[in-house]
Amino acid sequence: MDSSSSSHLPLPLLLSSFLLITVSSTIFLLLKLWKEVSEQHESAAPPLPLPPGPRKLPIIGNLHNLSGSKLPHHRLLELANAHGPLMHLQLGQLQTIVVSSAETAKQVYRTHDLTFSNRPRLLLVDIIFRNRDLAFAPYGEYWRQLRKLCVLELLSAKRVHSAIVVVREQEVSRLVDDVRCCKRGAAVNISAMIFSLTYRIISRAAFGKPYKELESSFVQLTMEMIEIGSGFGVADVFPSWELLLLVTGVRSRLQKLKRESDRILHSIIEEHRAAAKAGQYTNLPLKTNNCDSFLQELFFAGSETSSTALEWAMSELVRDERVMKKAQDEIRAVFGKRGEVEETGIHELNYLKMVIKESLRLHPPLPLLAPRESREQCELGGYGIPEKTKRFLDATSVDYKGNDFEFIPFGAGRRVCPGISFSISSVETALANLLFHFDWKLPQGMKPESLDMDKLFGATIRRKNDLHLIPTVWQP
Repeated sequence: MDSSSSSHLPLPLLLSSFLLITVSSTIFLLLKLWKEVSEQHESAAPPLPLPPGPRKLPIIGNLHNLSGSKLPHHRLLELANAHGPLMHLQLGQLQTIVVSSAETAKQVYRTHDLTFSNRPRLLLVDIIFRNRDLAFAPYGEYWRQLRKLCVLELLSAKRVHSAIVVVREQEVSRLVDDVRCCKRGAAVNISAMIFSLTYRIISRAAFGKPYKELESSFVQLTMEMIEIGSGFGVADVFPSWELLLLVTGVRSRLQKLKRESDRILHSIIEEHRAAAKAGQYTNLPLKTNNCDSFLQELFFAGSETSSTALEWAMSELVRDERVMKKAQDEIRAVFGKRGEVEETGIHELNYLKMVIKESLRLHPPLPLLAPRESREQCELGGYGIPEKTKRFLDATSVDYKGNDFEFIPFGAGRRVCPGISFSISSVETALANLLFHFDWKLPQGMKPESLDMDKLFGATIRRKNDLHLIPTVWQP
């Protein structure tokens, strides 16, 4: 036999050896990989749990926990007392957390402000504001530019205390005259008068003059749209259920109201732009679609919230004669010799400012503030918060006394309300004038403790029934 042939293995044996080596190597590598993955899994921290919350039902989650006659923020406070200051709720298809303590609010607004800088998608916002308004526009460049326009131009502290001060003083003076003209000894609907005041201030600030059609139609249309779409609507908690929108008719009703409000607003915008071309006004630096969304938001946020705050302040004052007298004494001591309230002296009314803050603490117009949404997963208070989780902050359950977190009826952080100065100045000036020029009492011998303080949940938490009071002109 040839020696060279004996040095080679038969082909079948060679293939078998190669296959054995390949399989053995593969098994070895798989075992090594499995060991590494197992070690990493064992060393990795377990996923953080969701915050505690009430027991959930199939499909609806925790919606049943918000049912009943109580206002939603009161029901949430009861649930928070049972489950803690950071609570998880499953509202239909939505992951939701509720913050109800100062310490947790501080974490949200300081440590995780950027994480919670988005707004959730809502049917109402999609239709009315087209997600182009300041409050609900997605966090990004458009929102930053719109906020810059508001902060530096429309609602800056300088403009609020200079250009708009004349408007505010004139309209408040008109309010005082309207009250004076009422029949002596007769009760006046102070709620209606306050709302008319705040509307006129907003209208003149936005357009330079009040428009009758805005007050009679546009404002009511806006309020109706917000009443239909606000709260925990079915369309918002089950956003993927298109059939619900057809069955309830919510979308079609909102779209119809929106078309009517746009007709009114667009005609005024075009009139304003025509006047701007003639050199009467500064032109609006927004496209019409963006402009109407912003103005619609301005009318709601500026008139509804300010009037609600002023209405509750008057309600609390007539229930406590001692506090009202102390506030009146301060105002009349500062302005008595002048014969009228001037905004330049409002800064001296320290007690009045405290009265307004306490009223806002007791009756924040938006007790749940505007909801936010997490942009990414994060850790909050030792719990895991998934991406796109909706966040409510229950302002009524947070006590701001002592060393607790800052006073936040207007929110905080990046998306704090830019109209703080505008709103507070309007409330301070109006309330100071009402207390300076008149003494107030309840009608028909009603006792302060029997005053109806029932609340109505809607666009804001306002009085369920209008406030009627009897004014008496103050004689120095």
